[in-house]
Amino acid sequence: MDPSGYIDDETIIKRLIYKEKPDMRSLAQKCIELEKTDYSKVHASERDENIRTLHEELNSLEHMTEKQAVLHEMFVSEQDFHKKKQEELRKDIENCAKEIEGMKEELEMEKNVRANLLEYEAYAKNINTMPRCEETMELIEKVDEQHAEVCKIMEMKNEKLREVEMRCKNIVESIKDMIKEVEESVGSF
Repeated sequence: MDPSGYIDDETIIKRLIYKEKPDMRSLAQKCIELEKTDYSKVHASERDENIRTLHEELNSLEHMTEKQAVLHEMFVSEQDFHKKKQEELRKDIENCAKEIEGMKEELEMEKNVRANLLEYEAYAKNINTMPRCEETMELIEKVDEQHAEVCKIMEMKNEKLREVEMRCKNIVESIKDMIKEVEESVGSF
């Protein structure tokens, strides 16, 4: 204890811890002894000393009981506090687990979106390497023109072929006629 009358925390703790605790059994025995005592035969100073000692022990017991009640209340409130904290933590853990599951689903969705985007970009890159629509239409028109020319040439060739075929038929017919005439003239000799 310092001179200003202030009791430091360490001293209070030591007093609370090391203060002699009254024994209920010895206190009960003292009460029984005092009850049996014949006060007419006991000297006043001895009687006062016994009463003072009993009074101190009762005060000490009362103080200890109050301290135990305070400790009990503190323990119960601390226990309630920890139960509430434990429940809050359990709820927080459940919420975090739900959030994690939601984030996993979002991640999978984002992965799918990313994969689709990469696939789209690959298609777009492939499409961009192809000629433009106008160029394609021009090429188609050229091919159509070439096709028309080829068809025209084929028609002309087919016409010539038919003419040649007709000539060949005529020649074959003429040759047949000539062979007949030769056979007839040889046969008439």
